[in-house]
Amino acid sequence: MNKVDVTTFATEQMTVAGQRVRVGQHHSKSASDQDTVPLLVFSGLGCAIEHLQLFAAAMPGRRIITFDMPGIGGSPAPLLPYRFSSMARLADQIRDALEIERVDVLGFSWGGALAQQYAHDFGERCNRLVLMSTMASTATSFPDSTAMMAVLSDSGVLSMGTPDGNMYQLGAAMGWSSTGWLHKLVQPTLVLRSTDDSVVTADHAALLVNSIADARLHIVRGDHMVLLRAPGETAGAIETFLSAAVAV
Repeated sequence: MNKVDVTTFATEQMTVAGQRVRVGQHHSKSASDQDTVPLLVFSGLGCAIEHLQLFAAAMPGRRIITFDMPGIGGSPAPLLPYRFSSMARLADQIRDALEIERVDVLGFSWGGALAQQYAHDFGERCNRLVLMSTMASTATSFPDSTAMMAVLSDSGVLSMGTPDGNMYQLGAAMGWSSTGWLHKLVQPTLVLRSTDDSVVTADHAALLVNSIADARLHIVRGDHMVLLRAPGETAGAIETFLSAAVAV
């Protein structure tokens, strides 16, 4: 996946808690922004706003907010490494700066761990939760590194990050786990698993579904990067869930 122009998103530079970040917004074309809860998206390792173009185009009726993680895309690297808890806090500060009361949250791959962290730490702001191609713990089971690097290299996403940015993202995931508090999440949750995911195996999706009180599983055709490369089926399942789920 090569770098593409950001035509689907309107982008701006924001400074939040001393960190400069590039924020992207995709505004609804078929409905007023007031008709739906905005969708906050956390992407995978090395993914920048550019990589969500096809997904946003497949969700024309929903306002989407995302941002480049520090050291990725248009966000400069921070001075020090970070943890998922600090990125969840940064995301909530961006939500507040945009004057959005509540958001639905989608996390893909690495971003799925961040989405879980956000739903836990800022549950009153998180309406519904979508977790795709992700896991609940790297402390006991880290993704197959060979398969992961092959997928990332093929997709070209790592070219969007600085060496520090890529390293900090990997570092944030090391030893992280949500298994001790997943059962406390109250948001209606959709867990998406792709049929040919060589990075995150099916048992991880099963753990998420069995641990979160109001979770359901949906399987889509494709590989680990299907959300970015061919999001049609996935976007349809997500939109159906977000439109039908009862807000907490």
